[in-house]
Amino acid sequence: MNNGFYPVDFISEKGKIHFKLYNGDAVETSGIQSDSPLNKELQHVKEGSIMDPLFSKRRQLMQDKQYYLSEIHALKDRVDQESDESIREQLMEDGRAYFEKGDGMTEQARSLEKEINESFQKEKERNIAYIRTYPTLVGLCLYKYWLFREIGIFKSQPSLSNIPMFEEIFENLYKEQYASHPYIKEIGNNLAGLQLKKGDPFVDFVAPDVEGNSHRLSDLIQGKYALLDLWSSWCSPCRAYSKLIIPTYETYKDKGFTVVGVAREANSTGPLEKALQQDQYPWINLVDLNGQVGVWEMYGETGAGGRFLIDPEGKILALDPLPEQVEKLLKEHIQ
Repeated sequence: MNNGFYPVDFISEKGKIHFKLYNGDAVETSGIQSDSPLNKELQHVKEGSIMDPLFSKRRQLMQDKQYYLSEIHALKDRVDQESDESIREQLMEDGRAYFEKGDGMTEQARSLEKEINESFQKEKERNIAYIRTYPTLVGLCLYKYWLFREIGIFKSQPSLSNIPMFEEIFENLYKEQYASHPYIKEIGNNLAGLQLKKGDPFVDFVAPDVEGNSHRLSDLIQGKYALLDLWSSWCSPCRAYSKLIIPTYETYKDKGFTVVGVAREANSTGPLEKALQQDQYPWINLVDLNGQVGVWEMYGETGAGGRFLIDPEGKILALDPLPEQVEKLLKEHIQ
């Protein structure tokens, strides 16, 4: 609803699960009820959340039209009632313009958002305490969730990262106890991939193309400057980035530069083949279907994509460089 979603966490196990689902305007919080062991334990953890009451308070303010300034609420009502898509878009643009001049929120809402931001850290600490104290399968699931949240921070703001703490918890509490669980391999690869930095050797792998032919990355990039482009057919920013690389590729492809794309897709390569036909990338694209190869984990990625510029010696020259940075580095190094 309105480009937002309200996730409800549960664990897939045998037994009945009852879902209580509310729409985006409801004050109540969606959730589950279950007597199956893992979900019952998960419910116990969730019931102690310090965030849910704050989210309910936020939704109550919105329902009472005390969250945004009156002008914004009036615009929102018009958007909800308008059936003409072009008029809706213009109204939303008016709303965005208003927020650029100020935040558009009431003092009460600003105070609440400050409390939510401060409470998020407390909620994380509460969950980490549970993960340490109770190394159960539920603890493992919560560990994976919070690790991936942390990785998002780690990639953009390394100074704020608690990765060493997560590594210590993994090694001491979960790695051996749940050695056969598929999460362990995934988490292990993620933690190893996070260590990648400029100057490190790239991580080699073998992955198929859409015809099912296997290719080894080291064979494709041997002796060349190479951009490893991790993307997905459903990721619009990923595809926009890749299209911006095409002119650079055409300029330097005969001077020792190549691009290798790897698309992470779910269940079928159909959407990937359609995207390749639309975007016309002039380089080879491989596929990591359902994460079976694990390329994202090898490179410490949890989002839709990532990019790594590699030099002819197999060392990482840049992590997530912008298209203009790729061209600048190639111009400097190749010339």
